[in-house]
Amino acid sequence: MSHPWSIASSVYDKQGTHDASKKDATREKEAERWRDESDPEEGFKLREKIIGGRRTFGLAVGRDDDYDEIDMSFEEDEGLCLINKLKMEDQDRQESMDKLNKRIKRIEEKAPGSAEHVRLLRRYLDQMDEKIIKGLEANLDICLRSLDTQKKMLEVSKNYITLLEKLAKERSARIIYLEAFTVALQTKIRKLEGEAPLK
Repeated sequence: MSHPWSIASSVYDKQGTHDASKKDATREKEAERWRDESDPEEGFKLREKIIGGRRTFGLAVGRDDDYDEIDMSFEEDEGLCLINKLKMEDQDRQESMDKLNKRIKRIEEKAPGSAEHVRLLRRYLDQMDEKIIKGLEANLDICLRSLDTQKKMLEVSKNYITLLEKLAKERSARIIYLEAFTVALQTKIRKLEGEAPLK
């Protein structure tokens, strides 16, 4: 589903200073491009907007048409730092999925269609889940500390800070980032239980 995000971030020139005239001229002459860096069903989105040779970064909170726009401006290095953190989380999740699939195949080869098959898989999934969650919590804490040092410099919506603190407190990041991962695991478990239900 497409989301009608419309974030008005400030534009900075190469020296990092705002230039409204360049902003207006560039918008008239060149196309604007948004790229999603994170697209969970609910939570936050980080988008990079490229206009000419300059980059701006915007953050939005919400889902579907019910969302809260947040106007944030980053120097390029700060924005890229946060983007890279999200990219690393995506990369870690994909690597974990690849390792999981390889491990499942090895288990299936060793004990196909047996109760031991299901027990081994469940034990592995528990270990993998715990490892990923610890990594996500560590990354989230890093983001929180980074934002905390910038509160006085950046005009950050209090709602966004509250959301991040809530995610850290309730560990809702587990639901957001591991949704697809969890669905895949549940599907595997149901399939295996159908072939070899535990007594």
